[in-house]
Amino acid sequence: MKHNKHNTEKIIHQDLNNLQSGIRLFHATQDSQINDITKSIIKHSPTSILLKLQAFKEYGKTAILLEAERQLASLSTEITPTLTKWLKVHVNQSGTEILGNIPSATEYLSYFINTLHDFCAQTGKDQKTVLCLEFNSKSFADEFINYLTPPNNNLPNKLFIFATTDNTNLSNNTLHYKSELNYYWKNPSHLGSDLNFLSRKHPSSLIEHFTNNEISLLLRLWGLSDIAILFGEKSTQFLSQYSNQDLVVLLDNEEFIFTINNTDRFEAEYKIYRELAFHYAIVNDLKKANYCKDKALSAISKSNVSNITRTKCAGLIWADRAQVEKNKLKLSDAIKSLKTQKSFYESHKDQLADELSIISFNLGTCYRANGEYKKALVELNRSLELEKKSIKNNVNLSTILEIGRVHVDLGDFKSALAYFEKVDNSIPENAKTGLLYTKGIALAYIIYLNKEIGSTETLFPLAEKAIRFFSAVGAIEDIKKLQVIINY
Repeated sequence: MKHNKHNTEKIIHQDLNNLQSGIRLFHATQDSQINDITKSIIKHSPTSILLKLQAFKEYGKTAILLEAERQLASLSTEITPTLTKWLKVHVNQSGTEILGNIPSATEYLSYFINTLHDFCAQTGKDQKTVLCLEFNSKSFADEFINYLTPPNNNLPNKLFIFATTDNTNLSNNTLHYKSELNYYWKNPSHLGSDLNFLSRKHPSSLIEHFTNNEISLLLRLWGLSDIAILFGEKSTQFLSQYSNQDLVVLLDNEEFIFTINNTDRFEAEYKIYRELAFHYAIVNDLKKANYCKDKALSAISKSNVSNITRTKCAGLIWADRAQVEKNKLKLSDAIKSLKTQKSFYESHKDQLADELSIISFNLGTCYRANGEYKKALVELNRSLELEKKSIKNNVNLSTILEIGRVHVDLGDFKSALAYFEKVDNSIPENAKTGLLYTKGIALAYIIYLNKEIGSTETLFPLAEKAIRFFSAVGAIEDIKKLQVIINY
């Protein structure tokens, strides 16, 4: 909605006094700036809790939600950021890859709203929570407000969102990044601003930053495809300037704290085009996705990396494609892509046992989703065999969990129960977040299967444990499903 100076304060006053919650967007005028809005809020509702956020398009919607969560958590000694916890469940313990499928954008919003509900429930009776969002793009402001307003309009009571747009240009003149664990988790909106800064001032640094594993992971996990495409395309323009001499200068420059990610220009080119291929596929631009895939394969074939690394890099292109296809329920295409990846690795099966195990696991999950349960069991059991032969000799409990699920699908409940009990017994109750979630899932299945086979065992203590584990990772939907099972 568009408003002018004369009625902005009146609307804010009426909303804060007469509505349980609300969203208002004030498009740019000379006087309707975010500071004027916050002054009006403080004037008419001195007990409000205010969060002022820059919601620039260059940050991305997910990063803005994460930043709001971070600020809410800092205002409360009781809540933990639900969206942040839930996203971290999808990252393995070393923080270098995503476990399972990439979540959907609607799921991000659902978990963010859970945090808002938790926060508003803990505020005082007369307190209101107000998010003041400052946009630098009218079109992005409209897009973001529509994104925040789900069809069921389930924003919590006592929450007000006031947004304003102006003509501010994003022009950060500082690189915020520090080489420390979880830096962008703690400062989510800095990722977009850092990429923007580097694209304007330091092309070689942009390439190094963009091809960093941690940053590529977050661009994927947080659903920041728009940002990845924008800066990936800029990075390709700078490849001609990317040389060994540039890297020497970069290493000696105290302004930047980077670990060099690439051995040569062709490795950098591969990584840029690989990321672009993934993100173009996410936004359904398949023509550009295929073009970037071919460019990535061509680049890695010219790189001076080892033969085994070259093979792995070529296979990862197809793993990315399978991930996107599976998320879009194109299961037959995902299976074909995984088989193509497998064909690359089989010539180095001794050195790539871990990778082949992952492919078999992914094939198993695709076959299961496609209703091909016998093929799913073949691949999942093959994955277990390869894990035992690998250097790590570490059985992935997710594989055992998935085998149990297939037996549930086949109606073989006793076999399934044995697999879920094995997972539960293998994970201590003080395990890290990702494993806690796996333990919670195993317990939920144990409860469900015991009810189905008519066991007289008391299941409420197990349910209490599972709910505690799900709460620790913000898995609200899983808690609701478990409560339905218990009340069945």
